[in-house]
Amino acid sequence: MEVYLFDRIAYNQLYNCSYLTADQWQDQAVYRPVLGLFCALIGIIYMSTYVPCLIVMSRRSFRKNSCYKIMLQLAVVDVTCIPLNCFLTAYLAMDGSMFCLLADVQYIAGAILCGGWVAQCMCCMILAVNRCLTFWSQKFVKIFFEGHRTYYWMMLPAVYAFYFTFFTLPVTFNSSAIMWSFDIYAAVPLDVAPVDHVKYVTWQTSYNNAMLIVVLGVLYTSLSVSLWLKRKEHSGYKSAQLKITRQAALICLLNFIPAIIFASAQFVPVTPAFLYMCMFTWQASNGEK
Repeated sequence: MEVYLFDRIAYNQLYNCSYLTADQWQDQAVYRPVLGLFCALIGIIYMSTYVPCLIVMSRRSFRKNSCYKIMLQLAVVDVTCIPLNCFLTAYLAMDGSMFCLLADVQYIAGAILCGGWVAQCMCCMILAVNRCLTFWSQKFVKIFFEGHRTYYWMMLPAVYAFYFTFFTLPVTFNSSAIMWSFDIYAAVPLDVAPVDHVKYVTWQTSYNNAMLIVVLGVLYTSLSVSLWLKRKEHSGYKSAQLKITRQAALICLLNFIPAIIFASAQFVPVTPAFLYMCMFTWQASNGEK
């Protein structure tokens, strides 16, 4: 975002649309009304079910619990991203949009989505730490999360999101490539636009996704093992423990899949099926919690 706001020379070098005319960019576009309708429908479902949950979690009785404070922050991130991730995507897909056909809107929305994605990742990792400590040691839960200490943890996703929103490349929607991509020339032949695609590779996002995969994998696996062991000690809580285990596994899965595909899509060709899976699981990671 700082390039967009303060360095127009660098911005014009990265987002030079002059290789094609407006009509030629329109020729590159692919109208996807079915995809757009589907994104709009699931966006309605996610928002209609998530907003009531957000209202409930914002009550003081819930906010006394450190776990719910983190979940509330995650919910705010999700509700912020769903309108862009689902409804804006729906419009762009049905309109057959390319970056150069709607540059300002796409750039700003893409920057917010990048910030939202990494904030979501950080919230999930902090939540996993909180849950693991809850099962391992109440002493450490009090040391690290009691009272206002939780708010210090919650500052990490906010700072992390700010950095990615303002100081890294945004994702932009490409109807030809199906997906939001860092490369505005994705799916545009090199003989049409002879650009260096390497400059659109964002190592910060790749590191974030790798960290997410490793940290969530280790923590949620540890959490699942802990729950399984606790099952023997407290059989009366078996049902609740199984529900938490399933929830942890679902959150882990819904963050793993888009993270893996986001990471690989910058370096290797992916099929349309994988791109659709990435989009829908990314949307689900915002709406299915």
